[in-house]
Amino acid sequence: MSSDLFTTAVASILLLSSAAFYLLRKITNPGNNNRRKLNLPPSPPSLPLVGNLFQMSKLPYRSLRTLSKTYGPIMMVKLGAIPYVIVSSPDAVQELTDKDHDVSFSGRPRWKASDALFGGGTDIIFSSYGEYWRQMKKICMVEVLSQKRVSQFRYIREQEVEHLVGILKDAAKEKISVDLSHVISTFANNVISRAAFGKTYNNNGGGGDEENFVPLVSSALDLLARFCFKDTFPVLGWVDALTGLDSEIRRVAQEVNDFLDRVIDDHRTTTSDRVRSSSERQDVVDILLRVQKERVVLDLKFTDANIKAILLDMFAGGTDTIATTLQWVVSELVRHPSAMKRAQEEVREVVAMKSRIDEEDVGRMEYLQCVVKESMRLHPPAPMSVRKATDDAELKGYDVPKGTMVMINVWAIMRDPEIWDRAEEFVPERFLAEPLDFKGQTGKFLPFGVGRRLCPGITMGILEVGLVAANLMCWFDWELPEGVEELDMNEWSSVVLRRETPLSLVPVLNSSLNL
Repeated sequence: MSSDLFTTAVASILLLSSAAFYLLRKITNPGNNNRRKLNLPPSPPSLPLVGNLFQMSKLPYRSLRTLSKTYGPIMMVKLGAIPYVIVSSPDAVQELTDKDHDVSFSGRPRWKASDALFGGGTDIIFSSYGEYWRQMKKICMVEVLSQKRVSQFRYIREQEVEHLVGILKDAAKEKISVDLSHVISTFANNVISRAAFGKTYNNNGGGGDEENFVPLVSSALDLLARFCFKDTFPVLGWVDALTGLDSEIRRVAQEVNDFLDRVIDDHRTTTSDRVRSSSERQDVVDILLRVQKERVVLDLKFTDANIKAILLDMFAGGTDTIATTLQWVVSELVRHPSAMKRAQEEVREVVAMKSRIDEEDVGRMEYLQCVVKESMRLHPPAPMSVRKATDDAELKGYDVPKGTMVMINVWAIMRDPEIWDRAEEFVPERFLAEPLDFKGQTGKFLPFGVGRRLCPGITMGILEVGLVAANLMCWFDWELPEGVEELDMNEWSSVVLRRETPLSLVPVLNSSLNL
């Protein structure tokens, strides 16, 4: 029996048994309700124990949008035993993140996989809001993701883009299709690997154990999206051992931890020699080891566990998100030839007869930036953003009890026809008329989140996406492989909103430019 079938069978048996117990308990012990009547958000009908899980598809953000059309932009659903408040309107997002509410809604849920893989919430993405989180974010923003540091890693981005273009040039000469999903993912992984570790770990050569880190991170992200009994039905958490989830989490967590220990130990033995050499550049591990010597966080030493947590955050936030965004950008342009032509004409005019594109050039490509924004509107890297109420609070007049999960349906907001004209269509020109930034301040354009939990890697992410997109549009035209009449645009949602099938295209050299 497959793992999925086994999980389904076990779940069915346990839920039926639990339902019988639940009904019997209600009959024999009706209890009383002395608590103040709460003004909770409206809810769709639910079933005992499973709540609204039966109404969720494999793309839950779509299911939740359908429900919100009936029950409103703020509604409450129960996913198993856990209540969630679903937010699907810009004004609710703005209230959620204003100065009176942001702290109350800046918590994070504690999930089994995130606790095991991300150091029990010692990172930035999954740590609870408070002084520890503020200190860790400060270290990250000042030491790792500052404008100066992002500029320092420019040479890595340029070299990896040059390598990517070289691969596509060779394919164009052979007139063969390319798995662009793989090529772009390798680029994103190489950039983060070199910035973080000083070398690539992409499993493309050598065959050593240490080269398995990138697929290991992908496995970790996929585990975050796996169904977990403990997270959905806490009293049934023991079932995760039967389904194999517990052992898989332990295995991946141990392998990630062992790998990062080796990297840190290796840097401790070689950092001083590299830092003394003017020809070498510090990577993130070098930087964080220096911080470890100089800083104290909450009167505790900045430990190796803290370093590993930040490194994992970098990979979690800077690999799949970049790669999938670029794949969707190219996919939409292939489907819309007029937009492709306009983007290419702009890029080629800016580049003129230069042999390479500089990051400053990308800043002058206004329409290309609109293309990126429109693609992220339709295909946000993280379609849902989950927080946790740390206090009893109110949102748009509704009570939100402490401990309630609060989920912003980013995907639904950015496709809402009451907010966006031609909401389901690819219209980059909309951002020429309304040049929204990436920080989510209006509550309607949220590709990187919003408020205190805004992604700290915006600057580096946008630089990477813009630079690669410009190169793909400048040096190449793009054709569908022989026999393919229409591009498959189906989605697959793990933690990141990915294409369901790899993006395969035929690159055609633009002979009018000097490649």
